Amino acid sequence: MHEIKKTQDQQQHEFEFLHAEVLTGLTFSGIALQASHEHKKSRKRNAKQAYDALLGFLPGTILTPDQEADIKSKLAELKGELRLLGEAV
Repeated sequence: MHEIKKTQDQQQHEFEFLHAEVLTGLTFSGIALQASHEHKKSRKRNAKQAYDALLGFLPGTILTPDQEADIKSKLAELKGELRLLGEAV
């Protein structure tokens, strides 16, 4: 098997994707925390999907220490909000 080395640009794009995904999840969880019952369900589902996507992509991504700290901090925040919404994460 040949290992493909990632360029700095590729790594930056991966970070930007993860960052956008975690911010999207936080947006949905924030809306769900303030929403009525029916609206809360769909936003909670969207936030959980973002969380699950992050968990899937994160292990294969090479990040700088600062990028990793940023993503992990926001991921922990998202996890906390999902728990407040009753999700088992």
